[in-house]
Amino acid sequence: MNTSSMSLREQLSKFTRNYLYPWFADRFEELGGKDYHLDCILQKHDTLRGFDMKTKRWIKVDAV
Repeated sequence: MNTSSMSLREQLSKFTRNYLYPWFADRFEELGGKDYHLDCILQKHDTLRGFDMKTKRWIKVDAV
């Protein structure tokens, strides 16, 4: 699907997934985040997927 046929919401979601979350993970790593003792996960509210900032991978997150 090319971006011209995507809604603004879909475009922002794709940008967030592909660029913003990895950018935060890179900054986290630069500041020594991989040595942090707790899991650090970026997650959009009301979803069961999160971006693990230590491994830079999408993971399933258990509902709290």
